[in-house]
Amino acid sequence: MTDRVLSGIPTRKRSTSGKIAQILAQVSDDVFVVSQAAETYCDPSFPYLDRIHVEEFPENFGVIPARNEILKRAHDGGYDFVVQSDDDVAFKVETIEAMITILRDNPSIGAVTSESRAYFNWSKDMESSQKFILAPCAAQLWAARVRIMDEIGPMEVPYLEDREHGCRLWKAGYAVVALHDTISLSHNPFISRTNVTGKQGGQQETHDGDLHAGLKAAIDEMNRRHGDMLKLTYEGAKGKSFRSRYNWNFMLKCVIDRFGYLLDYSDSRGRIL
Repeated sequence: MTDRVLSGIPTRKRSTSGKIAQILAQVSDDVFVVSQAAETYCDPSFPYLDRIHVEEFPENFGVIPARNEILKRAHDGGYDFVVQSDDDVAFKVETIEAMITILRDNPSIGAVTSESRAYFNWSKDMESSQKFILAPCAAQLWAARVRIMDEIGPMEVPYLEDREHGCRLWKAGYAVVALHDTISLSHNPFISRTNVTGKQGGQQETHDGDLHAGLKAAIDEMNRRHGDMLKLTYEGAKGKSFRSRYNWNFMLKCVIDRFGYLLDYSDSRGRIL
């Protein structure tokens, strides 16, 4: 029986999702674009055009409802794997294939993410017994087994939804990993965009004051929920930056308690699973 894959793209007021959808459609049964006043351009001659479905949502629907709508569609449609891509990244078909392969082969992995090229270069000296390294959360471009997403539940905390979801995966005993094989499988987190509306695009509109207060509230909520796993420190003159420190011993123990050392994983930082 062939595994079924749903890929999703949350997008707002941008023109880049069509390019991404065409990449995802080559390795997915369906691609679902959550459009919020976006322009989704696809090549009419693209051979898998029938796999791409664009649905319009309210302009300020928001990133968390958009991501959760993709997870809900994956669950309701009986898909085995769900892939989510931000609307401003560039990557290869092989990147998605590699992520799905890791999930198929490793039932104790909750989600796998592609490292951005910047992060890959920062961690290029990391050595691992596998073609992936441990990661605190899955962000920008990631894949997961749908049944695990059902167990963990939807995303919740604004601004830091990926980090909070990652904490829940680790606490449930599922490791989160990042591809770490070759830079050719990493993604570029910035691609050019055309903005016909005259606005920057992105997700739900905020102003500096809203972002400042929203991020502070999210950090406080994260520390309240997951203070045993990480500590977030709010900083920066405009409140747009923060530091995070993870308790990797605690995280590893969560997975070991549930699955033992099933991953046969070790890395040059001394982490073993």
